[in-house]
Amino acid sequence: MSLCLVSTMEVASAQMGRFPRPRTAPSGLGHPRSGTTAAGGVRSAGNPDKLFCGQTLEEGSNFTALIPEADSILHTLNPDPLILVYVPSLPEQSFGTASLTIANEEGDLLGQANLTIPTNGGLIAFSLPSELLPLEEQNFYQWNLQVACNQRVSLDDPSVSGWISYQAAPLEEETPDLKMADHLQHIDGLSEAGYWLDAVVETASLLDMADSETRDTELVPRLEALLEQENLDLLTRYFLD
Repeated sequence: MSLCLVSTMEVASAQMGRFPRPRTAPSGLGHPRSGTTAAGGVRSAGNPDKLFCGQTLEEGSNFTALIPEADSILHTLNPDPLILVYVPSLPEQSFGTASLTIANEEGDLLGQANLTIPTNGGLIAFSLPSELLPLEEQNFYQWNLQVACNQRVSLDDPSVSGWISYQAAPLEEETPDLKMADHLQHIDGLSEAGYWLDAVVETASLLDMADSETRDTELVPRLEALLEQENLDLLTRYFLD
């Protein structure tokens, strides 16, 4: 899996077992407030010919948040989840810095952090500022990631944003040495229950652990289906490179 972890926060895996129904978002939250564009930032892979940091992207995808298309809300069973973003290559003058901010439903700033991202771009994963973790159950948090096209982040630099909400799963007895079939069933259950982010992260984490046959016949098709479901299939190759 070509996924760059840009935070040192340890991330818990989604719990095995039954899944609660994701909480319905309050009226007015989600689309179109989140997943908006700013100087080249887009929710989905979009038009690869758009500018990014003044560069014309002739190949590949634009700055992209991996979030559901309909409402941009990531429902998760993890109190310290990963968020996935694709970033194109940054210009030579960029120091590879990014600013992450988190707000509540009312728009109040809850936390912020500076991240260092690879200047050659790629698929990155980051966790939320440590002072917010673990997330409070059934609250909605809006995150915004803005990358610096030059030495420092400015208001004109590209950004992507979305919402995330944590919901605790019922506790289940731990089963040691789970078989791959159990993980595959768990991924399918996460997807069917509406925990798209958890399904993608767990599928991606298993790509390097599985044998080549299971990877090609079970995991890759699941990953492709999950990304295609949200019109993010152009990003599949960045998980597999």
